[in-house]
Amino acid sequence: EEAIDEIASKSEVLPVGVDLAGLDAHRVERGPGAVPLILWNHRWEFDKSPELFAHVIEKLASERHAFRLAIVGEPGLNPSPVLPALAESLAGRVEQFGFVPTRAAYADLLWRSDIVVSTTRHEFFGAGMVEALYCGCVPCAPASFTYPDLIPAALHEVCLFDDEAGFEASLRSLLQDRPDSAVLRRSVARFDWSCVAPQWDSAIEN
Repeated sequence: EEAIDEIASKSEVLPVGVDLAGLDAHRVERGPGAVPLILWNHRWEFDKSPELFAHVIEKLASERHAFRLAIVGEPGLNPSPVLPALAESLAGRVEQFGFVPTRAAYADLLWRSDIVVSTTRHEFFGAGMVEALYCGCVPCAPASFTYPDLIPAALHEVCLFDDEAGFEASLRSLLQDRPDSAVLRRSVARFDWSCVAPQWDSAIEN
């Protein structure tokens, strides 16, 4: 225990740096009254729970809720078949499917998306979510891992969920009404390299 205290006394946790400022060059304004665009921007493997995402999306579609879909990200070594199946069954709603080849095209998609979803079973930081929040997306994510720190406390009840029923309820609610995304953008702006690099420089120098 003494060793732990000694190590803790000379340790600090530094945030990950993300190139957020570079996204500003691709900013586009969302059109008023447009059908909401739901973004999935994660690996397609089991630890990201794509099955949960697909199940809830199919249920909301069966209830005739208006939304569009963008399913992107790396398939990974063992991609789940549920996302291609979802894109096929809801083809008329899919605006983007599969890996986006350029940073500019991906930034454009972030700025046009309205809701970014995570159903992950674990998360160390969530760079993809941070990028989406910076570009004005409203999150629908687990009330655990890094998300309670990324998302302002005033929006936890609206944006975070505990289980599948909570995910479904939160996403259904966000399709109808979404909070002002400006506070989310401000919350994650602290992870831009312009803010993070000086912290790393100082720690390394010390």
